[in-house]
Amino acid sequence: MTAVSKRAPARRLVAIALALPVLLGGCGLFGKDEVILEGKRLPVRPEQETARLDERPPLRLPPPTTVSAWTHRNGGPTHVAPHAALNPSLTLAWSVDAGEGNNSRSQLTSGPVVGGGRIFVLDAASQVRAFSLDGKLLWKSYVGRENEDGHDGYGGGVVIAGDTLYAATGFGEVLALDAASGEIRWRTRVGGPVRAAPVVARGKVIVVTRDDQGFGLDAVSGAIAWRVQGATGPAGLLGGSSPAADDVVAVLPFSSGEVLAVVGFSGRRIWSAAVTGGRRGLARTGIGDITGEPVIDGETIYVANQSGRLVSIDRRTGNRNWTINDGSVNPVVPVSGSVFMLSDRAELIRLDAATGARIWATQLDEYSDPADRSNAIGYAGPLLAGGRLVVVSTAGRLFSFDPETGAQTGVLDMPAGSYLPPAIAEGRLIVLGTDGRLFAFR
Repeated sequence: MTAVSKRAPARRLVAIALALPVLLGGCGLFGKDEVILEGKRLPVRPEQETARLDERPPLRLPPPTTVSAWTHRNGGPTHVAPHAALNPSLTLAWSVDAGEGNNSRSQLTSGPVVGGGRIFVLDAASQVRAFSLDGKLLWKSYVGRENEDGHDGYGGGVVIAGDTLYAATGFGEVLALDAASGEIRWRTRVGGPVRAAPVVARGKVIVVTRDDQGFGLDAVSGAIAWRVQGATGPAGLLGGSSPAADDVVAVLPFSSGEVLAVVGFSGRRIWSAAVTGGRRGLARTGIGDITGEPVIDGETIYVANQSGRLVSIDRRTGNRNWTINDGSVNPVVPVSGSVFMLSDRAELIRLDAATGARIWATQLDEYSDPADRSNAIGYAGPLLAGGRLVVVSTAGRLFSFDPETGAQTGVLDMPAGSYLPPAIAEGRLIVLGTDGRLFAFR
């Protein structure tokens, strides 16, 4: 993800970068050599040490279940991923062209969703396509503005609820489509470009726009039911995080680092919290955008930014349970007293859900060539499937890890690299590659 000014027009918005490295030169602030004073250096605000558990607790996972629908990122509107059934030995089942992939003008910002026996994807030119679970194209529908180039409105994403597919776009619109035919049922203008995919809960379609407004739309008519203004940041990230929602609460992420909890039905504010700070010495620390989708796990909400912060928040009060110095561009996976995450430093980490203490961490490759560090590798995941953690990468690899120990247990080559969140349905792992290919393993 790349920072963009709120004043930049849609066409100039820079797309998602692969692993968020922002490199700065070592020259002085005004271009002159700095005078280096003698003496011992003491940190003004030292980094908090990472808490670690002395012993690795056993992990008792719930049994895997066959998932028939993957309606939102991580499976549902709360973003709590299920333990999905998936064969221990995977092979590529099919690979098809799913539209336009990343290019010099636009980028993919949303992974596939599944419902009613169909797979839905939004490409980089504002085309939505529906496929069967065997990869057959069923229909396609243009969701950009009439007589405008679809590349200019890339961004947003799609979710499925019942027989309706909802799409949000960089044109600042939210649409409802018939999931069986692709026919557009309604279209509502919400103003600024929509940051990421919507969330649908309790009859409301909820989105956050690039100018840091949250909207709740009636799912049947598209009428705007409520609107709230969040704290604005100087820069945001295209393809930022989606809201999360359960039957009562909607959690809205903003580019300033603010997280706002509202009543999903009415938009009434409940509490506000700030996820701020990050690793010292990084230029991206100044970008406060929430990048790891909020995850609502019972009475706990997890939220991360891309510069080195993950927080656990009490759902009712907004008070922090704990904070750790690891960020993420992916939602975490809480299960059985542990929290699994991919950090902003390409570490796959298992945390203790009660305290945030590290149980284990496995380092993944950050760069294709560590010697020149110019080609960063991006990752999506983890997901818990068939008793292991699954991670995909822009290097075209599909990894498996033991969730109890963090040991890598397998790796497969994919037809294309991806930083987009996969979907799991009917025993299939479904991935949208950065080149626009859609493929499935089973």
